[in-house]
Amino acid sequence: MTWEIVSGFTVLLGAVISIMNVVVRVNRSLITLEGTVRRLTEYIEKQDAKNEHFYSKLNTLDKRVTLLESGSKGGVE
Repeated sequence: MTWEIVSGFTVLLGAVISIMNVVVRVNRSLITLEGTVRRLTEYIEKQDAKNEHFYSKLNTLDKRVTLLESGSKGGVE
């Protein structure tokens, strides 16, 4: 083998190593992002359940206020 062939293989090997380094970093970032999105989804689902509980309480209170207001208007007039 001549020195040109050896230097060509060295350059190609360096290019492959550089590309694989970038691919590994991107893959690691995607895995981390996937885990973060999964945790965010779980948090949103828990928060939706809490919100439904508060919405039901607010709806009940709104009905009670409406009944009180309609009852007080009849007595004032």
